[in-house]
Amino acid sequence: MTHLKNIVNKYCGEISLFTKVSIRKPTISLLILFAAAITSGCQLASEESIEDPQHSLLDLHDVVWTLESFDNIAGPQPVIKNTIISLSMDIENMQLQGMGGCNSYIAEFVLDEVSGDITILNIINTERWCDEPENIMLQEQEFFATLRQIRFFTFDKSTLNMTVGADAGLNFVANQPALEDVVWLLESFDNIAGPQPVIENTQISLSVDMENMGLNGSGGCNIYTSSFVIDKTSNTMTVSNVISTQMWCDEPENTMEQEQEFFATLMQIQSFTFDKTTLNLVVGADAGLNFVAKQPVFNDLVWTLESFDNIAGPQPVIKNTHVSLSIDMANMSINGSGGCNIYTASFVLDEASNTITVSNVSHTEMWCNEPESIMQQEQEFFATLVEIQSFNVDKTTLNLVVGADAGLNFVVTN
Repeated sequence: MTHLKNIVNKYCGEISLFTKVSIRKPTISLLILFAAAITSGCQLASEESIEDPQHSLLDLHDVVWTLESFDNIAGPQPVIKNTIISLSMDIENMQLQGMGGCNSYIAEFVLDEVSGDITILNIINTERWCDEPENIMLQEQEFFATLRQIRFFTFDKSTLNMTVGADAGLNFVANQPALEDVVWLLESFDNIAGPQPVIENTQISLSVDMENMGLNGSGGCNIYTSSFVIDKTSNTMTVSNVISTQMWCDEPENTMEQEQEFFATLMQIQSFTFDKTTLNLVVGADAGLNFVAKQPVFNDLVWTLESFDNIAGPQPVIKNTHVSLSIDMANMSINGSGGCNIYTASFVLDEASNTITVSNVSHTEMWCNEPESIMQQEQEFFATLVEIQSFNVDKTTLNLVVGADAGLNFVVTN
């Protein structure tokens, strides 16, 4: 992401949509033209400016887009109710990925240096079949077929329109950050003296259940639940009926006093603000609760294969090859590069027992001659991937295990 920002910072203001780009490094040239095209000749601005058009390019890289409608000659046709078709753009690796409604997919895209048009190719997807809702498979086939024909696109912070021609295309909206499906960890209490951090080695958490209008989590010692009423238009919130278990914790010191303060403050909450990473529950100008999103352990990370496990011990990957894996928890899919070909797969996970099953591995069909034995290594990787039975993970390493003498050892990509 820093690399992208540096590129845009360097060239924004020097290149417009109509400028002929002549750069020796084609990848940089593509990104420059892309930035120029989507910002319509942006002007150099300070990094602090919220009007800085450079942020649009960086935002595109991070957003999950949800298909709202298909364009055809009769006008926009909405997606089938209770289906989700999604798309994410990886600008640095020139890839798309997402969910077609039933199957997960991955694809590559190319930007034309002269026209700024986009070409999508090598779409691969899992091979599941979904019976419901009615016509979901036909819709998915239409989505993949249209995606292959896309010629250009326009977007802003909330919409992405991918166009085939005057009467065909795909209309997406940006996924808005959600209160639910996130575990929020209390970082500090607000009071008149300013934010007061939670006691070291204590963890106070909060999860929001929008369907049942309930809150639950840990107060630091006891687990709790409560009800709430919310108005998203005005961002007002009222919490009531806080009940908790009745344990007593001696350590760390003052844990119980902190928990009591947390429950008391929770009952007084009047409003809230939030984004993807922070949630602020506000009592007034001088009181409130400040949360941060608990970061997934391995979701949204790119893992690079370091070695294969076998009976002789860890065997490093071939020099100058790159085998990668990314985990999409929302769509229960895996994707990455096998060293030569890009791939996607489905998985089932049990975090309690650390078991995992990988299936439906699909990949492109390119052939790479160098480095020597790269194709054999890729075949071994795909074969091992579908045999994985369990995993262990920390902040920097991910180990996918077949058995005592077989597995895949990854490290976080810097």
